[in-house]
Amino acid sequence: MDKKNTVLGIVCIAAGIGVMFWQTKKLEEERQEELRNAPVLTETQEAMPDDQQLVPGDATSTPTVDADESGMVDLLAREVEPEEAIKAALPQIPEELVTLSNEFITVDFTNQGGAIQTVEFLTTKRGGPDDYIYNENGYLPALSMSLAGPDGGIREFALPYAIESKSDYDITFVFKTNDGLTIRRSYSIANGDPEQDPYLIRHTTTFENGSGAPKALSTIFFNLGTARPISENQQPAYLNVGYFTGEDKKFTAINKLTGSSGFLGIGASSPKKLITKEARIEWSSVKNQFFSSVLSSERVGATLNIYPVEMGADINGIPNPPGITGSVGYEMGIVAGGGKESLEMEYYVGPKEFKR
Repeated sequence: MDKKNTVLGIVCIAAGIGVMFWQTKKLEEERQEELRNAPVLTETQEAMPDDQQLVPGDATSTPTVDADESGMVDLLAREVEPEEAIKAALPQIPEELVTLSNEFITVDFTNQGGAIQTVEFLTTKRGGPDDYIYNENGYLPALSMSLAGPDGGIREFALPYAIESKSDYDITFVFKTNDGLTIRRSYSIANGDPEQDPYLIRHTTTFENGSGAPKALSTIFFNLGTARPISENQQPAYLNVGYFTGEDKKFTAINKLTGSSGFLGIGASSPKKLITKEARIEWSSVKNQFFSSVLSSERVGATLNIYPVEMGADINGIPNPPGITGSVGYEMGIVAGGGKESLEMEYYVGPKEFKR
């Protein structure tokens, strides 16, 4: 009898284990199907409702005046005592890429939005350039501006800027509307002075109101750039977006966006196209296992939007692991008639051993 009970016990245990593994496999299959069908931020557009799209500029087109571009300027600033709709005076400026470089980094800028296209690392522990390029195939140019519309949507302010000035280590872009609003976006990198951090990009965005009426600026979001995994085996926690409140550091890893099957369904989560953090933000960051970008300013941010980014497929058509990006929002307030408002930032892009 004991022998019979023992055999029956073994059979029951084996059956239980079989059911457990079948359930785990079933949950994973369901999660993968959900991930494939979930609306996810792509390299060119987040899958949001049509009236809430964040629309990157078309880097290959020549800018023309249309209702959509005029609407972008309307989103940027409104008159506190409206006199007439703000309209863009858009010159025919094709996309132009401009490079600044020192011994450690090469930074490519685009005049479409006056922002950073990519950052290459010229000096590594191996003694030569690194093959990892920050923001390569990124969702948006780093430090590109996006605006929150009245319907809750967010759109990139990717109108064409003119290059106002350039030297070996700095560049200034300028955009002017026909009612007196001027936007200047200036960047500078280290010039070889050993006292300067060679990976630090200093940036200032200035809004000058040349009209007589004060203008209320929208909340403006600055993109942190896109980080992708260094390898397929990289732990999810290494790929994240973070921020510092002044007291605590908070990080959101990529698996919070891609979802998880958990263990036997416990702790399972669905994929997300967006995670929004409302907090006091003294600095914000995007990083992978070895490299990080950190954006800081004396002005405190209030909102951080975090997105997954599809990174295309390999030569066999197998999707690459997703990257991650974020955009931090700053309240700019009112610019008096004849006045100006500036936002000064420090943007570190380099090895992760950076201390903040």
